[in-house]
Amino acid sequence: MMLKNVDIAGLDSIFAAHGDLQRDWSRQHLLLDAFFSSANRFDEIVRGACEEMLARELVLDYRPTCAAPSFEEIQRCYDDLAKHLNKARKPRASIRQISRTWLFGLAQRSANLLGAVGWLVTESAREDLAEDTNPAPAVVPDFSHRLSPIGGMNNTLALADTVNMASEKAGAILKMLSNHFAKDDDEDRPRDEVIYYALQAISDEVQDIKSLVEAFHNAAVLNTKAVSHV
Repeated sequence: MMLKNVDIAGLDSIFAAHGDLQRDWSRQHLLLDAFFSSANRFDEIVRGACEEMLARELVLDYRPTCAAPSFEEIQRCYDDLAKHLNKARKPRASIRQISRTWLFGLAQRSANLLGAVGWLVTESAREDLAEDTNPAPAVVPDFSHRLSPIGGMNNTLALADTVNMASEKAGAILKMLSNHFAKDDDEDRPRDEVIYYALQAISDEVQDIKSLVEAFHNAAVLNTKAVSHV
């Protein structure tokens, strides 16, 4: 069935987008991400124009002709798309005689090209992850300055001293806060932001105490099990 009232502006936008795609293919065919972006942009223009001219939503699938993603598959899909587009590169009066079948074929070929590029991009990303056998080490900050100077966490005395240090810090902040609230109403008091962070500091100290005791307990349990297996 021929279309008597084709939106010429829609076809012009497709041809213009194909010109951009051609330039990107010749210049960036080895830069997959860049070409993938161009193929996406082209497919959006084609799909939008075709759906408007056909007055229906298109549901398209990519059907690769090879068993594995490759540049050859991308080249085949691109050549097929370019050949199909060239069939409509005629005077404007003749363009009005294009068929719904041609429009649907254009949208399908655009989807095939996008699928071929997306397939290779996805597989390339997976290969990069598989080859990354030496990932960067996780950043672990050194918080030993928060532990007792008499031995870190090596014994119960060091644990008690560390807990005492944390308790004293939390208590000191609380005392300073309470002194401010004991002032007369006409005296300056800390801003809400200052009070919030002071309370947050106290909360952090209490959480540190909890974590320290749990870590010491877990280490003691592991040591006991290790000794029992000797």
